[in-house]
Amino acid sequence: MITRLLSRTTATAAAPLASSRGASYGNSLSVEVTNAGVAVVTIDQPDSKVNSLGEDMVNAFPGMFNDLSANADVKFILLRSAKKGCFVAGADIDMLNKVSTREEALAISTNGQAIFAQIESSEKPVIAALNGATLGGGLELALACHFRIALDIKATKVGLPEVMLGLLPGAGGTQRLPALIGIDKAMPLILQGKQLDAKRASRQGIVNQVVSPLGPGIVSTEEYFDTVAMGVAEDFASGKQQKPKAKAPKMPTKIVNAVTSFGPTRDYFFDSQVVAPIMKMSAGVYPAPLKIASVLRETMANGGPGKGYNAEAEGFADLVMTPESKACIHLFHGQNHCKKNKYGKPAKAVETIGVLGAGLMGAGISAVSVNKNYNVLLRDMNDKGLARGFNQVNDIYQRKVSRKALSKMQKHGIMNKLSLQTDYAGFERADMVIEAVFEDMAVKHAVVKEVEQHTPDTCIIATNTSALSITEIAKASKRPENIVGMHYFSPVDKMMLLEIIPGEKTSDNTLAAASAVGIKQGKLCVVVKECAGFFANRCLGPAMSELTLIMQEGTTPDAMNKLATDYGFPVGLASLLDEVGIDVGHTVGKYLQSAYGDRLKGGDPAMFDEFLAAGLVGKKTKKGIFNYEGKKNKRAGVNDEAKAILEKFKVTAPAEFTKEDLQHRIALRFVNEAVMTLEEGVIQSATDGDIAAVFGVGFPARFGGPFKFVDTKGADWVVAEMEKFEAHYGAAFTPCKMLKDMAANGTKFY
Repeated sequence: MITRLLSRTTATAAAPLASSRGASYGNSLSVEVTNAGVAVVTIDQPDSKVNSLGEDMVNAFPGMFNDLSANADVKFILLRSAKKGCFVAGADIDMLNKVSTREEALAISTNGQAIFAQIESSEKPVIAALNGATLGGGLELALACHFRIALDIKATKVGLPEVMLGLLPGAGGTQRLPALIGIDKAMPLILQGKQLDAKRASRQGIVNQVVSPLGPGIVSTEEYFDTVAMGVAEDFASGKQQKPKAKAPKMPTKIVNAVTSFGPTRDYFFDSQVVAPIMKMSAGVYPAPLKIASVLRETMANGGPGKGYNAEAEGFADLVMTPESKACIHLFHGQNHCKKNKYGKPAKAVETIGVLGAGLMGAGISAVSVNKNYNVLLRDMNDKGLARGFNQVNDIYQRKVSRKALSKMQKHGIMNKLSLQTDYAGFERADMVIEAVFEDMAVKHAVVKEVEQHTPDTCIIATNTSALSITEIAKASKRPENIVGMHYFSPVDKMMLLEIIPGEKTSDNTLAAASAVGIKQGKLCVVVKECAGFFANRCLGPAMSELTLIMQEGTTPDAMNKLATDYGFPVGLASLLDEVGIDVGHTVGKYLQSAYGDRLKGGDPAMFDEFLAAGLVGKKTKKGIFNYEGKKNKRAGVNDEAKAILEKFKVTAPAEFTKEDLQHRIALRFVNEAVMTLEEGVIQSATDGDIAAVFGVGFPARFGGPFKFVDTKGADWVVAEMEKFEAHYGAAFTPCKMLKDMAANGTKFY
């Protein structure tokens, strides 16, 4: 690629200097210097689909830049990537996993800062050619350069997502980005980990030039982008183009700069506009956002970068050592694990998907399929149902258009993949049919028999059941090896987990196809052995049963919500009952208790019988534990009838429990059930369980999932806490055998 790139440059730059041809630095960096004086640095990490800033590259950068700085033939430096769709995707996380002391973490940050300061202070301009993902350390590298040119393709994402790993940008990102675009525009990227496409990055002032992709032709988009980048580099080298001058900030940035330049107003701004929203969103259980806010505050107090770099490095070192960061990094690796198809490539790729039922789930499944280039045949019993389903799918993509995440043309292209019908026309081409009809075995049997009359023998039939036996459903099929469970979570376009459940006769090819579809839909796929509740709902069941008992013991719904969010649950658990629907939760709870006995007991089920008799179903009827009002169903206080029922079923707690005790009661019942599923072989690994728990039913991500929770707390602590509660509540808190064995042996899951 680099030789072809150089051969297309101007006549004076046609050949690299013989003395510089093929110069390599470490395993990932190579340099070619053209006669025009452009040093082309190619980043190409071996044996990897992406580039990341690891030890090899970090160690090689200083020597390379020293050589280029000393080379009189070099007038300009161009950084490019040999990886398609990726500039630098971030720092090598494995490097952080090796860190055992704060001093080591501090050294990583200060070394990174020194390297990028060397680039920033270079008298020879440096351009970064962003041909794809430019994230974390990759963006910090680009920010240290003097000019940034980006390719406008889907793969190009620009951002600082370190906060999602429980960290902060440690190589100058918290300093250079606010200095470049203003702290008001920088904060969403640093505090929330937001990512921008090439055009948005340009509008924000991060990228100086955007290159549009080419259509099909002799020259690929990647080659064209390299040629344009080389042209820009030659203009700099020849003096035709100069380093861009800093743009004057716009009025909103000027106002924020003025406010943060004075101590009292600066403190008010950070307390009310930065820290308060963080506390509202996460109750302060994640250290990273608060540490970032502190670093930014200190930076503004000192008039910008300078002492801010020291604050950044110290903050980075603090965060690397936190259990929350280790948990978030664990989840990052776990997500990658669940994006891999463990069953290989299916015999036939799925191209056309039939979806039965245009309700909430069917429309959601359609929505996450049409944007992945699947042809979707959405069938419902009548036009009214189809209209509702179409509107749901259309609204999802219209919101993206409104946010400028999609163009109108792109939206039309996506919606054209959706076919609405009340018959089975086109199902003879279906490679997979996903049914999302009523949860009743007789209905499922009828659907399977009917679908098989209209589909080819190779068609896979997936059932979106949350509880029914796949083996039993498959008994109605002529081809039981093609039947599989694909349990999506609501809302489908937002929830990342997909449980894939094989029946007794489900083939590996069917599992491969289901996994391939789920992964392409953007789901985290976990294969689960069939049992009552599968994995996620089975684990959530005892936790919800426990919260019911805690409310019966006198904790108010509002206090229960705060109890949960203060512990790291993404939503209050009393509100979660209303969201799911008290009718649904009650039915699932009784089903799980009938399957697992006393271990699943907690609150009195009769209490929810009275809720339902009073018409208190939840958010969907505007009345549940809470009242809801307006078009957006905004919560409006605890329902008076719910208060009366809670008072009627009130019981006396067997002991006086602290807030932490109550939190542990809920978490430990979830954890114990999760470990038991691994013990029984319901899930294939602890990693699968952690991902399913966090991304399926909201187990606090700060702990990295129930299995990482056990490792962090220690199995001995978990068992001791459970036995403390077992003395009061019996079988509900009896630790499973695997936990007891781990406590006795001092072993861990990871």
